[in-house]
Amino acid sequence: MDRASKKPEISEAYSYGVSGEQEIVLSGFPEDCGEISGGNADIISDESGILEEKIAVEGTQLKFALKKNDRSQIGASAVIQVSGVLTENYEIPDIQVVISLNDKNEQHPIAGTITFQLNGDEKTFTAEIGAVEGAEYSFDGTTWSDNNRKDDCQPDTLYHGWIRLKETETENAGPAAKVSGRTPKLAEKPPVVGPEKPGDGGNTGGDNGTKPGDGGNAGEDNGTKPGDGGNAGEDNGTKPGDGGNSGENNGSRPGSGTGSSSSDSSKPEISERKPDISRDSKKGYIDPVKGIIPGAANKAVNDGHSHWMKDKNGWWLRYSDGSYAAGKMIVGEHDNMQTVEHQWELINGSWYAFDDQGYLRVGLVYDAGYRGWFYMDENSGMQTGWVLINERWYFFNPVSDGTRGMMFIGRKTPDEYFVTEDGSWDGKTK
Repeated sequence: MDRASKKPEISEAYSYGVSGEQEIVLSGFPEDCGEISGGNADIISDESGILEEKIAVEGTQLKFALKKNDRSQIGASAVIQVSGVLTENYEIPDIQVVISLNDKNEQHPIAGTITFQLNGDEKTFTAEIGAVEGAEYSFDGTTWSDNNRKDDCQPDTLYHGWIRLKETETENAGPAAKVSGRTPKLAEKPPVVGPEKPGDGGNTGGDNGTKPGDGGNAGEDNGTKPGDGGNAGEDNGTKPGDGGNSGENNGSRPGSGTGSSSSDSSKPEISERKPDISRDSKKGYIDPVKGIIPGAANKAVNDGHSHWMKDKNGWWLRYSDGSYAAGKMIVGEHDNMQTVEHQWELINGSWYAFDDQGYLRVGLVYDAGYRGWFYMDENSGMQTGWVLINERWYFFNPVSDGTRGMMFIGRKTPDEYFVTEDGSWDGKTK
């Protein structure tokens, strides 16, 4: 039997933090060595104690285990000697295997985004760093966690956030990427006036302060999922602010009874042909007047309908093809501020807005596409005309002129009342 001319040597490095059973394939044998058998393994050097005592040779594999270790053991090494390996055609000299602990691999930086949404108190904002799989977040650059939201941001204030990939068993935490943005400015509001609507002795035409669905709107759904309530005053299928609207109130205040949907007893009743229902490959069944016709809520079934779905974060719309309605992030050309251009959908005759994460927006909503504020009700969608919000009256354009539903700011309303720079009525008579 010939003796192999070259003494095999193997080096294997592991990142600190790696522990438990490991395997190394013994290499360096002549190609024509034939069948391999036998072999013993002994630890001949391990000053830092990185190896468990139990080691073995099985065929061409060396099996051993690393003890638990930490950063202080970076650079430590141990030597295992494999001897007595038998082959069919050669006598194999002893093999030395060097095991060492190195620093972990470095991870690449990742890009981040930060967005702001107005809170329900309409005074503060929630900052959200865009979620990335395997990432962690910080709002002070020091404390890191899975929480990517900060819910107490003040208006017109610059905020910073940081995002990085988490440390793993084999990789260090990635370099932190800083993201910055400024919350929108809320103009100082004038002193609170009484809750009476401009020109009226009461508030029958607006939001009367009750929770969504509780009265004040004959077409409302009284607490059921968004969009299930009819609304004769809603848009007829064009996107917000565009096109005609035969069912619109034509500028009269809510509840005034002058909308075009009112009946005229002196005219004979005319039977109207039911609109043709079509089926869109993405959104499912579509009514040409009322828009998307949703199926049962929280049912992810392929029945040809889109469906309202709800999870811990809120309502979202699952299209019939399994995708979902979602807007997109817009970055300011000059200030790099990030705001949302919403996805608008007409559902059962009412317009709804969905943010870049796909969730339904309610309350005051700023849309980057229209560059204006809208007021969204969970049950009846986009509101128009006079709306009472936190004891103040605001006016939202009821006319389909390209800005329908947008808040009036610093100007007169069609009924000759003045709203201030924050959109609220100044409390004065005409």
